[in-house]
Amino acid sequence: PRIETVRLLADVALQERDPRAAKALLRALSRVSAGRTLAAEVLAARLVDPSLTFDALRGLRRLGQHAQAHWGRVEKLLGHESTEIRIAALDLLAGVRAFQSPTVNQRVARMLDSTTREERLVALRAIGRFGRVTVDTMAAVREAFAEPDLAVRLAAAVAMYRARGSIQGISDLLSDPVFESRVEAALAIRSEKIRGRSLVPQLIDGLKSEVPNLIVACCDALSSMGPEAKTAIPAIEEVGSISPQDAHVLAAARDALEVLRD
Repeated sequence: PRIETVRLLADVALQERDPRAAKALLRALSRVSAGRTLAAEVLAARLVDPSLTFDALRGLRRLGQHAQAHWGRVEKLLGHESTEIRIAALDLLAGVRAFQSPTVNQRVARMLDSTTREERLVALRAIGRFGRVTVDTMAAVREAFAEPDLAVRLAAAVAMYRARGSIQGISDLLSDPVFESRVEAALAIRSEKIRGRSLVPQLIDGLKSEVPNLIVACCDALSSMGPEAKTAIPAIEEVGSISPQDAHVLAAARDALEVLRD
């Protein structure tokens, strides 16, 4: 819509008292292509309405950097009594890699102590996006890595890498006797662009597995690591003899060799 239409929509959204209608207006504002800064002002103004807080946060998330002037309001919601609101607020700030302040670090560390699994996961993933965190927050991340929940451990391992450049968590998961842990760690190396020459021998060990999913994940991880994984070429060449009937394994090995030989 043109800016005139956005202004009209904004005026109506600020005054609308029916929650259902107001939510629809906020959703519409979050999708405008013109007047996005104005739309962000309206969404931020409606954060104080308990029935609209969550929808306003989602809208601001969509507007990204156009909502930058309102990060302070969002930050205050990290201490909200509602788990849903805290999660949405942190997801917004992490998604746009917003400013970091002592308050954000403290809130994130506190969320890592939450009894709610989803809140702990969001906090760990936020740390992975923010990059730099305090010593106390990192201590909480290491505690999270000690949990039995694989998703939490994996998120903690990625957070360690993003915040401190440490591959220890990923390395520990690659040596875990539970093959699911090893698969997820290998997948994370590719998806999170994790680098570390010392991980290559562990991935080569994974190629010797009889579990096709693990072999494929290790091939993909090695290919994503580029030149530092060239020492894995002989082991990848042997993959065909380990699982000669598995088309997915053979394709993953072929693709990895093509990348690493280049």
